[in-house]
Amino acid sequence: MRIYTLLFISLYSTNSLAENYFSVGTGYQYGGLLGLKYIHPLSEKNKVHIALSPGFGAAVGYQRYWDSNRRHAWGVAAGFEAVLSDDGFLVATYNYYPKGFWEPGWTLGIDAGVRDAGEDCYFKSCSTRTVYPALFINLGYQF
Repeated sequence: MRIYTLLFISLYSTNSLAENYFSVGTGYQYGGLLGLKYIHPLSEKNKVHIALSPGFGAAVGYQRYWDSNRRHAWGVAAGFEAVLSDDGFLVATYNYYPKGFWEPGWTLGIDAGVRDAGEDCYFKSCSTRTVYPALFINLGYQF
């Protein structure tokens, strides 16, 4: 949890909020079921984000667009969410921005990687920790 706090403080201390963006959506990069993503530009092609999903999870991530139209972006996200990966996840992300990487509008993508659901105990019988595949189609709106 310390890494989320340090990243959050460093993002707020370097630029004003006017130079940053917000997005709301669903998917691992949004922290789970429904989350708010705070986006900080690193350069014209790169951005980092922190996402919080109230009661469900949190995530940090990075994205970079790679095409001349600024519509396709690859990235990575890590965090946890309470339903399927309470001990954490690490996913590669792909997003399509119909209006552009920095423009307000819808975004659609896919998150794929691994998740750790932790130890499951039912009636005093516990399973060992197992890493599972993580796959989520994400949908969001960037402001």
